[in-house]
Amino acid sequence: MKIEDDENFEEEFEFTNEGEISLGKVIVKELNRRNISASSLAKECGVPVTTLHNWIQGIKPSTSSMKYVKSLANYFNMSLDELFFGITKKDKSEVIYRGTYSDKGTVYRVTIEKLGPEN
Repeated sequence: MKIEDDENFEEEFEFTNEGEISLGKVIVKELNRRNISASSLAKECGVPVTTLHNWIQGIKPSTSSMKYVKSLANYFNMSLDELFFGITKKDKSEVIYRGTYSDKGTVYRVTIEKLGPEN
């Protein structure tokens, strides 16, 4: 399921208006870019589906839901500035693998990032 994207939202995230929260737009952009559904994202990040849909519709997160916002930021490999306001990092890494494995009853999340050429 693809969620319609706001045509005014740039291909690369851009800071639009000072203080304007773009959380819903960023979520939609990432869902489309990764070709995943909101339900799948919610399940993967442990965010209640209703909460995620509220954010997509423009309802701002409550203080009690900030742990879910952080979970999304981690999943998308974004800072909170990027997630809330669409501000991009100048030196953005590229996630090339994300997965989990378990060892002796403990589950680990593994992320491999392409950082760029060696300096």
